[in-house]
Amino acid sequence: MNTSSRSSLHNHQPVTDELGRDVPQLKSYSKSLKGSLGSLYNLNQRQLLGSNSALAEWNYVMSQSNNGSSAAPSVVDRASVSGYSYATKKTARGGAYREPTFQGVFRPKFIKREASEVYCVKFSPDDEFIAAGLGNSFIQIYSTSNSENVRTLVAPSELEKELYPCTSIAFRPDCGGYKNKNVLVAGYADGRIIHWHYTSGQLISTVPEPNVQINCVTYQSNLNSETAGAYFASSGSDSYVRVYDSQNHKKLLEMNRGQGDISAGHSSRVFSVRFHPTEQNILISGGWDNTIQFWDTRIGHSVRSIYGPHICGSDSLDFNQDGSEILTASFAKEDQLQMWDFGSGKLIDTIAWSIMEGERKNSLLYSGSFGKSKAPGGGVQYAIAGGCGGFNEVKLFNLQTKRAVGVAQGFTHSVYSVVMSSNEKMIAVGGGFKAVYAYDVDMHQQTSELIY
Repeated sequence: MNTSSRSSLHNHQPVTDELGRDVPQLKSYSKSLKGSLGSLYNLNQRQLLGSNSALAEWNYVMSQSNNGSSAAPSVVDRASVSGYSYATKKTARGGAYREPTFQGVFRPKFIKREASEVYCVKFSPDDEFIAAGLGNSFIQIYSTSNSENVRTLVAPSELEKELYPCTSIAFRPDCGGYKNKNVLVAGYADGRIIHWHYTSGQLISTVPEPNVQINCVTYQSNLNSETAGAYFASSGSDSYVRVYDSQNHKKLLEMNRGQGDISAGHSSRVFSVRFHPTEQNILISGGWDNTIQFWDTRIGHSVRSIYGPHICGSDSLDFNQDGSEILTASFAKEDQLQMWDFGSGKLIDTIAWSIMEGERKNSLLYSGSFGKSKAPGGGVQYAIAGGCGGFNEVKLFNLQTKRAVGVAQGFTHSVYSVVMSSNEKMIAVGGGFKAVYAYDVDMHQQTSELIY
């Protein structure tokens, strides 16, 4: 394993490693980062490239959607207009355009412009930091208190002269018996899985998965156990689900088959994987084959499945805290946001994305997750989701009323990732618009019903 370290990179200045070698920069690759994850459909249908052509494949993916202008350094001014709020971006040339609108419980906190698309955003376990994985392979670490760019994590590239997108991030729970705290794991489009000490910027280890695009990584996260974070998992373009030991980062097993007529395993790319929060031997995964697979590591294969959800984002699956319910966010025009019973696999509820049927276009979702708080009558109180379509938007739902209490819409490109902080006081949004948007969440503002 690669145990070398890299110092942090500030303001995207050229950097060298500990041996004085230049870390490769984006070069011509940055010019092609203009795409949408949705164009992976075209890639799949054409069977354009072999499984070992990771960079060429991502170059193709990135080139498929609308061209976007590079984001210049900017200053954001905010103004409120009765129920909706607007932000004006002043560019280096003096131009301006309207930022996404917001209503309900959302309040703008900060915006951080980036050089390329933001494929994943995550809050640290203590909510002090936001990590953003970018299409240029960088991971930006931002302070939630002052929006400062604390670290930029740059994956080394000794064998290649190009940099690959960071597709997924997961923070290791700090409640386990680990000497090192502040660790995250990141997956990359070239098949690497890298562990970082994100507060110092040190690279801890690299786990290679040759000929695979890593689309998702996750930690086992039983927060009531000293073994929380003992395992992590990955999956991607080869449809295998892999489980690793978090102490030595060795692969323990990989699973891709099912159990007779009960479950066949995955037949296409996997984009999201999650450990059950209380049963550490159970995982679920979803992807392009419209199934959610249930994996048991004790027997090494899928034991059952749910048919329906079309999963296209690394944060499109989630468990509630006791593991009794599953949330799915589908890249689909209908029935995008659904809740399922873990025990039976039966559909519990479908959350209507819009209450103005026939007048609004539904979004195709890349991201969806439960909040942490419990409702007064039991169950989870909130869920957050976002995606693309006629309105590139994010919505926060009260699951008791099945209505949105916060809406941010009108992003210039697709929303790829949205996540809520553990204390439910902030959300972070990343996407094809080459920025990280952070919003405060003021639950006291739930005073009137939103029209959406």
